[in-house]
Amino acid sequence: MGSKYETRLALSSSVILPLEPNRLNVESCTILAGRYSAPDQIGILAQTELVRSGGQVVASPRLPSAYPLVASFLSRLDRFVPILLGSIGAIISTLQYRMRSSEFAAYRFSGTRKGALFQMLMIEQLICAGAFATSGIFALYLFRTRLEFPEILGAWMMVAAGAWVAVFAMTAPWLILRNPMRLAKDR
Repeated sequence: MGSKYETRLALSSSVILPLEPNRLNVESCTILAGRYSAPDQIGILAQTELVRSGGQVVASPRLPSAYPLVASFLSRLDRFVPILLGSIGAIISTLQYRMRSSEFAAYRFSGTRKGALFQMLMIEQLICAGAFATSGIFALYLFRTRLEFPEILGAWMMVAAGAWVAVFAMTAPWLILRNPMRLAKDR
């Protein structure tokens, strides 16, 4: 595209490079549209604003519709990454709680019910998982212009936080249901 078209072709999120001073035309021109731009309007603008000869302006999606998205996703192993990350966080938390077993024994000896202790630990883990998801989503927000699909990665952060809480809820009874006398002796 020549420099005379820079101001007339208003595409969102586009970069328009002028031709070299000694060139008047090029063989082809590629227009990359922004993520939320309307392709039908870009096609109309490209046909009316660009001086072209021969051939027609053809729009093609970046990902063809015949591409098997679901099959591709199901064949990848990285779909388990958020669950794995959440599980690792929950297991580390459970192992760290083992170091606090005398504290939990003190709670139980003072009359705290098992359900109340479980509720207290779950609130702690909800805060940890929430901090994990929030920091991940904040990082995605900061780098959203460099990522292809930040919305999907944000959903992955939420899945990881959910896995964190779910795995902890499955491992916490191992600690809570123990006899307070044995909890007091663990150290």
